[in-house]
Amino acid sequence: MESLDKLKQEYNLKKPKINERLGDFQKFFNEPYSWFYSNNEMKLVEVEKPDDHRLFEEMCFCILTANTSAEMGMRSIDAIRNVLINGSPAEMAKRLEGIYRFSNVRPEYIVHARNYLNSSINFKIKEKLLSFRDKNELRDFIVENIKGIAYKEASHFLRNIGFKGYAILDKHIINSLFEFGMIEKPERPKNRKEYLEMEQKFREFSEKAGIGMDEMDLLLWSRKNGKILK
Repeated sequence: MESLDKLKQEYNLKKPKINERLGDFQKFFNEPYSWFYSNNEMKLVEVEKPDDHRLFEEMCFCILTANTSAEMGMRSIDAIRNVLINGSPAEMAKRLEGIYRFSNVRPEYIVHARNYLNSSINFKIKEKLLSFRDKNELRDFIVENIKGIAYKEASHFLRNIGFKGYAILDKHIINSLFEFGMIEKPERPKNRKEYLEMEQKFREFSEKAGIGMDEMDLLLWSRKNGKILK
């Protein structure tokens, strides 16, 4: 079984970078910045773009990242950024050729999400997100209405835009919970109930280690892939 003391030592070494990244997520939500990816680095760049368009951009990143990598998701967003608001699935698919694994399916999801957000809330994404008082209801709203986003992706989206207290239960995190003896099997949750149960295990593990949930997520993820991304 993994050592908690070793984990804490690693956290202390990575703490400045982890806190910097969490600060970036807050900055993204509150200020006019978008993420760009070049030379294997991601950075926030100031843009002249409505907040709701930037938030949709990040939602699309999370749709694209499911079952792929953050790097592939970021390169893909850079390729279709200019057609996210008005482009057709065919336009997006063409730009994603050779860059993205699911170049035909995911653009359909993106346009489905765009149409839903336009028709249901007049694309006032930020206003809608801030209207929820219960964080589980907020995540449920996204899962129930945005095609291509389940609980892991919804948690990913909300974390990336500065909302706290969500566990992004991808294979890295689940394997870590198993290695530290917090779960019996390294199996992905199959439904909402199982997701909430495993998320509670993650919360308990974070409390046991004395490391905040959001910090712990980035720490465990960086241990598996060597980077602190998003």
